[in-house]
Amino acid sequence: MSTTRRSFLRVGGLTVAGAVAGACSPSAAPSAPVAAPIATPAAPAAPPAKAVWEQEWEQLAPAAKAEGKLSLLTLSGPGYRKGADAFTAAFPGIAVEMQQFSSAALYTPKVTDERKAGIYSFDVALTAVTSMLLTLRPIGAFDPIRTAIFRPDVLDDKAWRNGFEAGFPDNEKNISYVMSEELIPRFIVDTNQVKEGEVKSARDLLNPKWRGKMVLADVRQGGSSPMLASFRENFGDDMVKQLLVDQQPTFARDNRAIVEGVVRGRYAIGLGNVDSFLQSFRDEGAGQNVKGLNFTDAGAVATAGALFLMNRAPHPNAAKLFINWLLTKEGQTIWCNFNSWNSRRLDVPPSSEEIVPRPGVKYFYAARESTAAAQAASRAFTEKLVP
Repeated sequence: MSTTRRSFLRVGGLTVAGAVAGACSPSAAPSAPVAAPIATPAAPAAPPAKAVWEQEWEQLAPAAKAEGKLSLLTLSGPGYRKGADAFTAAFPGIAVEMQQFSSAALYTPKVTDERKAGIYSFDVALTAVTSMLLTLRPIGAFDPIRTAIFRPDVLDDKAWRNGFEAGFPDNEKNISYVMSEELIPRFIVDTNQVKEGEVKSARDLLNPKWRGKMVLADVRQGGSSPMLASFRENFGDDMVKQLLVDQQPTFARDNRAIVEGVVRGRYAIGLGNVDSFLQSFRDEGAGQNVKGLNFTDAGAVATAGALFLMNRAPHPNAAKLFINWLLTKEGQTIWCNFNSWNSRRLDVPPSSEEIVPRPGVKYFYAARESTAAAQAASRAFTEKLVP
């Protein structure tokens, strides 16, 4: 038993000693250092994927250039041609063919007759709202313009006065888009007779001081209908009666005569579509005594530019490109500058500050389908007052 124990210790001691000696022996090879891994160059980051609208925009221009043409229907005016040329400059290779008309009485029969014959001449129309909706919508002349607008800088609510949605004048908010608005018709005053702050509210027109001293566009010819509809809506029928009857205004069919009457001091206050005539007097050195009048509690607004996308457009890609370009800040700046319009875009300077709709004022929007009945009723009412 003891021998076995001593033998075990001896053998165990030798084993431990051998292990220690082996570890301390100079002939023992040192551990090889571990090699650092070789760095692999990082692959270049993939460019961020373009948004869907960017891809569509990049594809749209070449498709429109392949069509080679855009066909526009517009009202009369040199600014339309200049704006169209600016579009061609932005997108070389797309020629703009334009037909201009002085009134709806000329272009609505043309479009109607052509469609009966299976002819589709126009891609986009830039015209008045009501005539298009009343005469050409029933024959299916339009495609929804809403589906053609896709740029986010155009769809941005913050870019437009009263938001993007406010630009649709039709009840369905689908067929047309209004890009510019301005106050109409215009009240002007002779500042030698009407002192600053003396007429702020529409109700101030009823002051006996102005009896017999106002000249208004002839209501028997539909003159000033939007403004009178605004007065009826805001103040009631009695206010309109007092203005048109009790205040004994003069009615004029010629807007130039309205301006001249105020410029010469024959009248203290005038109402009509007067801006271009007032400017012509100022160019001649007269009219410095005349200024525009904006009320704080009522007014009327109309559009100077409403867009329609024609059904079966012969150049659909060019039409879509033009509509989206025209509604951008760049397009609106160019187009409204050439046509002296006030864009609804808040990032585009107005052509005239005097006719910009003011925040907080209850306006009557003449170029909207929803107000057509009210305008007709107002005209019928005023015709009874002034037969």
